[in-house]
Amino acid sequence: MRFKINVELDPEWVLSHRDDPVLPVATLINEFDKHFRCIIDDSGPSELLFTVESDRGFEFVRNRIYEIFSSIYGAPAPSVMRVSLAENTPSFEMGGATTSTSSGERNAEESGATSADFLDRLCRRTAGGDTATNGRPTSGNAAARPKGGDATNNILAEIQSLVGAEEFVELAKELVKIAPEIKERGLERLVLSRCYLFAISDGCGFSTAASLLAKLYGALGFACYESVNEIILPPFTDNMDKLRPVFAAIESPSSDVYRTVISLDISEWMNKTTNVNFRAILKAIEANKDHLVVLFRIPYVEKELVSGISRTLNDMMTTKLVSFPPATREQILDFAKKELGDKGFTVQSAALEQIWNRLNEEKSDGRFYGIKTVKKVLDELVYDKIANSHGKCGSVISGKDASDLLKMENPDKRTAQQMLDALIGNETLKDQLNAIVAQIKLAKLSEEETPCIHMRFVGNPGTGKTTVARIVGKMLKEEGILRIGGFFEVSGRDFCGRYIGETAPKTASICRDAYGSVLFIDEAYSLYRSSDEDSRDFGREALDTLIAEMENHRDDFVVIMAGYTDEMDKLMQGNRGLKSRMPYTIEFPNFTREQLFEIFRSLLATHKYEEQLVDVAKKYFDELPEDLITSKEFSNGRFVRNLYERTWAKAALRCQLAGLKTVTLSCKDFELASADKDFALDGGKKKARLGFY
Repeated sequence: MRFKINVELDPEWVLSHRDDPVLPVATLINEFDKHFRCIIDDSGPSELLFTVESDRGFEFVRNRIYEIFSSIYGAPAPSVMRVSLAENTPSFEMGGATTSTSSGERNAEESGATSADFLDRLCRRTAGGDTATNGRPTSGNAAARPKGGDATNNILAEIQSLVGAEEFVELAKELVKIAPEIKERGLERLVLSRCYLFAISDGCGFSTAASLLAKLYGALGFACYESVNEIILPPFTDNMDKLRPVFAAIESPSSDVYRTVISLDISEWMNKTTNVNFRAILKAIEANKDHLVVLFRIPYVEKELVSGISRTLNDMMTTKLVSFPPATREQILDFAKKELGDKGFTVQSAALEQIWNRLNEEKSDGRFYGIKTVKKVLDELVYDKIANSHGKCGSVISGKDASDLLKMENPDKRTAQQMLDALIGNETLKDQLNAIVAQIKLAKLSEEETPCIHMRFVGNPGTGKTTVARIVGKMLKEEGILRIGGFFEVSGRDFCGRYIGETAPKTASICRDAYGSVLFIDEAYSLYRSSDEDSRDFGREALDTLIAEMENHRDDFVVIMAGYTDEMDKLMQGNRGLKSRMPYTIEFPNFTREQLFEIFRSLLATHKYEEQLVDVAKKYFDELPEDLITSKEFSNGRFVRNLYERTWAKAALRCQLAGLKTVTLSCKDFELASADKDFALDGGKKKARLGFY
């Protein structure tokens, strides 16, 4: 492989060596000629561009360059030298004769370069006479990078910009503060021998944090490679052979001068830190500590578990704990404003609300990856804004922009009472809900103890529990009971983590997102396990944390648990503390045939349709079997919506094949849809036919 490499030296450091018999660039050219097959393409007083051939890759070449420099000058190379890969790579084959001739001629030229002309060129660069933006020297195609204090300050600024990284910021500031005295006393080993335990969840920036720490070490003059070797321990095993690659990475030889920085993800082994194989890994790290800096990583879990892991690591090596709590709503929205600002956009508060709602949708499927997901959503928003602008993209992202571009529903402008009155269904339920809200409002106005306002919604699927829960949030917001009135929907098992100790922080984080709003938990009974079931199930841990949150923030958010009547009763009986904190229960009965038909007709009103379709649909719903609409598995309103959407799909296909520009629902479309096995009154069974049809 061939690489074109830029080597840049700090101009001030080069000036400090102006009295050397041979100047630094010339010295390096001579040394590179001994170690590499290279061609010197260009050079200056403080920079060098050359092409090198190596089968070991750029990282190996860069590390060898650092080693060569340190062996000559003693100084840690990253503090005064920048080695980067140039954009263009030569297309010719390299030969020894060519290399020898080119480097020899260049060596002869540079060896005598101690003249006033050389110093004049160097001083002009240092003073800004031949500089790039911000007065920093450039070299060929390599991006200029600040040296010394500027590099440290820039890295520190990057660390301070991380979301939820308060402890990491304090660590970085501490390192910057102590570095000068540590180096003056020759005590670098006090820093280099330390390990770190990062408690940070997926997608929250561990790779970025590890890379920044390695770069900070280099900028402060501690001899470490800036790249990080990432290792993930496989799922727990007693088979030592499966761990051989981990030991190989730890024990791989490194430079005598530079330390390798490795990150070791031990998430799968958090409750196995006393295992003999894990101890063997720690012993291997300890045996190779003279050429390693190790960053352990686990997810953000409860403090007791983190403390136990930290103690285990500290038994064999000094380990500093650095925690990254899940980002708050305010932190995420501040990050969104900054990220969009960096892209040249300002964002209105209404747009931030839509962005937050979209992120909550991302969370609801259980696959939310922190800042990575936030960046993905923001990238989608900006891309679509530019793509839809037709060359006239403004710099302001409005609430309408965000709702349209992120495919969010426009907020309903009706009052909560108007939305409730428009619902088809049990009038008793509406009266009960109004009475509960009035009772909560009265209790809030009194000087008595703050009331619990959490609720249970019980009933079969599709009976309107989710819809009414959204209205509850809006209603309590309008009455001044909730600050925000938002809506967060999760399932019971969404609270459970993958590892022991992860569930409690995850549950607390979900609750924290919902402060000031409604937290709707569907299939909440899935959290309950009786004493004779799996004793290690994380549902119990989630319930304990959830109950604490419901008590400690009883007046700042509403938890609504929803599910089948029998299962919800079992959940309450199995946890008396939960039952006492949910004083309100609303039952959602199955819809009648007439109500199901009214729901279907309200959906029809959103499209063009044949008038006869109403009569056909009415006959269909009148003939629904009693055992179907009273069964536990019947999905009620969801059944109706699915039937309507199936009818619309049949009509859309028919109109498309006929070349029609508008879709009109017909009786035939409904008959075809209702004949599908999901909706057929005979269960989808078809009689056998004889002959051809």
